[in-house]
Amino acid sequence: MKTIINFFAIVLLTMVVLSCTKQEDPVEELNLPTITLKSPSLLKAKAGYERVELSWKLPFDPRVKEVLVLENGTTNPTTLLVNSNKEMSIILEASEGEHTYTITLIGDGDLKSKPATITAKSYGKSYKDNLRPIDIIEVVQDGFGAGIKWKENDSDECTSVLISYTDDSGEQKKLSFKANELYARIPAFLKGSKFLATLMYSPEEDCLDEIPSNSVEKKFPTLPDNEYVEILSKCSNKLLNSFNTTNNGWWDGTGWWNSANVLSVLIRYAEVTNDTSVKALAETVFNKNKQENFLNQFFDDEGWWGLAWVDAYQLFKEEKYLDMAKIIFDDMLTGWSDKWGGGIFWKKNPYEYKNAVTNGLFCILADRLYAITGDEKYYSHFKNDIEWIDQSGMVNANFFVEDGLSNENGLPTKDNNWTYNQGLFIGAYVRWYNLSKDNAFLETAKKIADATISGYAPNEWGGFATNGVLHERKWGEANMNQDREQFKGIFMRHLRTLYEVTNDQRYKNFYFSNANSIIEHNFNAEKIELGRHWQGPLIGSNSATISSGLDCVIEAYRFASKE
Repeated sequence: MKTIINFFAIVLLTMVVLSCTKQEDPVEELNLPTITLKSPSLLKAKAGYERVELSWKLPFDPRVKEVLVLENGTTNPTTLLVNSNKEMSIILEASEGEHTYTITLIGDGDLKSKPATITAKSYGKSYKDNLRPIDIIEVVQDGFGAGIKWKENDSDECTSVLISYTDDSGEQKKLSFKANELYARIPAFLKGSKFLATLMYSPEEDCLDEIPSNSVEKKFPTLPDNEYVEILSKCSNKLLNSFNTTNNGWWDGTGWWNSANVLSVLIRYAEVTNDTSVKALAETVFNKNKQENFLNQFFDDEGWWGLAWVDAYQLFKEEKYLDMAKIIFDDMLTGWSDKWGGGIFWKKNPYEYKNAVTNGLFCILADRLYAITGDEKYYSHFKNDIEWIDQSGMVNANFFVEDGLSNENGLPTKDNNWTYNQGLFIGAYVRWYNLSKDNAFLETAKKIADATISGYAPNEWGGFATNGVLHERKWGEANMNQDREQFKGIFMRHLRTLYEVTNDQRYKNFYFSNANSIIEHNFNAEKIELGRHWQGPLIGSNSATISSGLDCVIEAYRFASKE
């Protein structure tokens, strides 16, 4: 019995001792392993204007409840509650310069992660003050709203242009455009109101903000939509839709060389309206014919295509168009001969007939390629040909351009004069004046223009104009064909070159008188027909006559848009 009592006494004493030992040993509990949280991953920082954005990814751990974001050197962290999203971000105000932040995850109790560190950059006033503002070239009425053009900015950080304006209902609007487009169309605006144009810059590839330069204030035009909008819009759309995709790039109702002129007219239309559909059309025409390099048996045909591809290059900035123009020029150069003192032949196999159109085209193409490339070979060939033209006698005493030189004796033909040759020689002579500053060439160009627009008639074949409206001389006007239907527009296209040098208002008025006559006497808006006789009646509408008329209307439209 005593033994049993002693046993229970020992057991009871042992339990008491163990119980006291557990309660009095807190140090052993604190030394247990502490469970910490994983740090956030995929930390990223975006720079902004006087602010930064920080982002990170949370670990898959339901114990994470909060995130503390603390800038180094400060004591007040920003606390974010964790939701179901595993990716988090925050935008913080920040002065200009670099900033370092720590991001710490907080869990239940004392659970937390090791701080993760990230550096972010903020841009501010000193960066903005050094940004170049927009350089606006012009603000014009474009018939579809207002057109705003600006100069190219060479900074890679320049990304867009923001236009802040008042629309025609009085509402404040903002539109953004790519900076490298160099053009903005504002579809509906309050006439005469002011607008702000701002270049936007992105100093880093993935920047939080576009940073604005100082804004430039300009005014919208006050003119109503001018009277040339309807004919310009309808006829250009008809040309866009009449391109024959089943052949090698001819427009319906035209020949090969006419089609080059149709393309040039449409490119000029795109230049003034920013119609993007013309770019795709030029691509189609190019791809259908690039294998043959737009070359054939006639050097004048090649010249028209050479100029068309220079037009395409200057508007669309694609090197393949410039390369094609160079190939065409080099082929035309093979037509040069010292027979009759120089000049380019009209055709190959056999080489024969040196005429005005081929050499006028060669000179203008040489000048345009020289202006783009700076290659002296183009200058040299231009000089040789224009000086040969000037002594060839093709510009007669009445300042009518003869068609060419006789194959038999090299003397100029007589009374075989055409409006397009008048225009090409005006263009060639003015361009050589611009390079050489030889005033004699400018004076000749002016005399050719004046002889054309004045209606001067040296003999029974008449002149080139009646009551301010352009036409071919009598026998040519009475016997129009596919070629001659194109001629008048070419004259109007190159007369602009002379106007730009002289600013002679007579030339400007000549555009208006012809464009107005076309609208009144030679245009059917419902059927979208534009005929061969600008003075009327409306006869023989096709792609050649429409594009020829548009050559005139485009220039009148440009003038009216700027008044």
